[in-house]
Amino acid sequence: MKTINNFPIPLEVGDKVFVQTLFNWKSPMSYLSSAIRFFAKIKYNHVKIVSEYKGELVFIEAIERGVLPTPIQYNLKKEKILVRRNIVPVDKYQYQERLRKIMFKKYDVWTLVFVELLWNVFDIWKGAKTEEEAMRRFICYETYWYADSTQLAIEFPGIKWWMLQPDETIYTNYTYTVYQD
Repeated sequence: MKTINNFPIPLEVGDKVFVQTLFNWKSPMSYLSSAIRFFAKIKYNHVKIVSEYKGELVFIEAIERGVLPTPIQYNLKKEKILVRRNIVPVDKYQYQERLRKIMFKKYDVWTLVFVELLWNVFDIWKGAKTEEEAMRRFICYETYWYADSTQLAIEFPGIKWWMLQPDETIYTNYTYTVYQD
């Protein structure tokens, strides 16, 4: 296995890359990242999933344009990362098929700005009531929760994948840390 671009370690399909965007007065997006971390009470404001797309390893992530494959990149000056890997390796084919079901779905600004704020601060859920409704749009953590919903259902029985909270799903029992800076 070799590293890709300037990423510090070799990656595998199913790896979860949690990102802490560093604050920068000149970067308005870092303000949003800081607000997400503050209100969600988390260290990492974004998460990307490693998958294959058109024969290349890529990140699958929910960004402003939707759930998209993006090149594997790492910018030490702008972010800190945590990489978690499943203890039992994922079935590469099944995992990628699951991610394909949500690729190119729209980004869910409403959930990011309002639903998650109410959920994380006041413990009031005003989001999707059914999986069908939840599957229409995604935020980054929901992309991870959907991809790993089988494992998460074991760790959090009775909780719907779209109603999890970021702080409880970063350090899961079925994953281990392979890199942190």
